[in-house]
Amino acid sequence: MRPRIARLSLACAAGISAIAFAATPAQAYPTDCSAAAVSSTASIAACLSGTGSYRAVAYCEYPDSTYTVTYGPWVYRPSSAISLAICPKNNALGGQSTLDRASYERRD
Repeated sequence: MRPRIARLSLACAAGISAIAFAATPAQAYPTDCSAAAVSSTASIAACLSGTGSYRAVAYCEYPDSTYTVTYGPWVYRPSSAISLAICPKNNALGGQSTLDRASYERRD
């Protein structure tokens, strides 16, 4: 009886291990992505490989030192399109904001 219990315990442990360490499907994110400033008020983003979507992100600063973040449209890869994010103008906050940092976001 003991060998049977030992084999059953071993089989259960192996099954639990297989469930715990099962491979997960790979995420389909765009790769080889970059962002750049194209002017003092706009950023672009592009991804050269992979699949999924990406968009440009512009971190913008107003003359009164407040910040805002703007986003370009989501672009689906494998198209070769770029995403453009433009810093807004807001007269209540002192006029045109300027680009502080260009970045991008990805999703599958």
